[in-house]
Amino acid sequence: MPVIDQIQTACDKVVRGMKFLKRGFDIFAISQGALIARGLIEFCDGVPPVKNLITLAGPHAGMSSIPYCQKIFSKCCPIVEILFDTAVYTDEVQSFTTAATYYKVPEQIQEYLKNSKFLPKLNNEPQDEKNVVYKERFSSLNKLVLLMDDSFLIPRETAWFGYYEDGSTDRKVVPATETNLYKEEWIGLKRLNESGKVITRKVPGDHANLPDESMSNFVVPYLVDDAADLALTSAITTKLKLHNNKA
Repeated sequence: MPVIDQIQTACDKVVRGMKFLKRGFDIFAISQGALIARGLIEFCDGVPPVKNLITLAGPHAGMSSIPYCQKIFSKCCPIVEILFDTAVYTDEVQSFTTAATYYKVPEQIQEYLKNSKFLPKLNNEPQDEKNVVYKERFSSLNKLVLLMDDSFLIPRETAWFGYYEDGSTDRKVVPATETNLYKEEWIGLKRLNESGKVITRKVPGDHANLPDESMSNFVVPYLVDDAADLALTSAITTKLKLHNNKA
């Protein structure tokens, strides 16, 4: 299913379909799900507000290479990457491969902006098509928690909106605060950060395999509304850990 259709399904069947979400809700999203969650925030009309967004290993700024390429294809990896880079922005690959819609080759920025069917829209990149609504919706979050683990994301810093400079061949990572997305306020990330609403953490684990302790420290506190809820949730989490240890 095309990623835009996935987001529309979430809008219709989850957000509008679950009445208990009408006062607003939080989202914890993992890997590709982080982009689906952001799409839900930016693209869905007439839905309850998202309060906190917590993402783990989300490719927010894109992916530049095939993950685990060397491991999967061994010595053939360079050839596979060349073939994929050549075909990734064709209509066929964009239509039927979800990962291709957030694949961003630094040396092919114009092709990416013209033919990628998802990430340029999500990050409000096209210079003549900036959508102020996306920016206002995303910057309305109470908290944006960005967790980066030892994942196969290339580069890993994409989990924090860091990426390679457009057109670069040396593949040196540019921190999020030095990207055009941030400096030119394409999605309101700068506003969130300067308001103290962005939290970045490096956590242990291998691509979305988050240990219980990290879940308790970096996810649970942002899924509750007040201290009483936090105390109850912490108690439940502790009991679950004890039960798992006994098991």
